[in-house]
Amino acid sequence: MVIDTDILIDHFHNNHSATSFIQASLLAGKIMFISVVTVTEILAGLRSGEEEATEALLSLFTV
Repeated sequence: MVIDTDILIDHFHNNHSATSFIQASLLAGKIMFISVVTVTEILAGLRSGEEEATEALLSLFTV
C-alpha cells in the first residue's frame, strides 16, 4: 500500500483518523510504502525539534 504525503502530514497535525489508519495498517501487517517525493516533502516541511519523531515515523515505511 502506498501512503500519500497528506496522511503523514495529518498524522503530524494530530489528526486521529490518520494516526489510526497508520496504526491499524501496521497492526494488520500491511507493508506500507512511501515515495521519494513524499520523503522530500516531509523533510522540506520539518520544523526544529521534529527530527526524532519524523525519523521514527519514516522508518516504518519502505521507500
